[in-house]
Amino acid sequence: TRKKVCEEVRLTTLDQMLAELSPSTVDVVKIDVEGAECDVLGGGQTLFTRYRPKLVQAECKEHHVNQCFLTEARRHSYRVGAHRGHDDNT
Repeated sequence: TRKKVCEEVRLTTLDQMLAELSPSTVDVVKIDVEGAECDVLGGGQTLFTRYRPKLVQAECKEHHVNQCFLTEARRHSYRVGAHRGHDDNT
């Protein structure tokens, strides 16, 4: 049997992380955080305003995630690709 181990981890926003790391570019973003994608997007506005990645992919199985992803895409003038749902995500 395996012993369960709990570990404390630092919580930060995407904006804070980008400010700390200060990358020169961000070209591709994949977000899969089990229904918390809207929180990531909300705390990551500099991703769009400063870095403007060419591709942003998020798991949008849950209706609220799909809605906020579409809202953010529109807000920042992104096109939503026709490949939605190819892996059973709706």
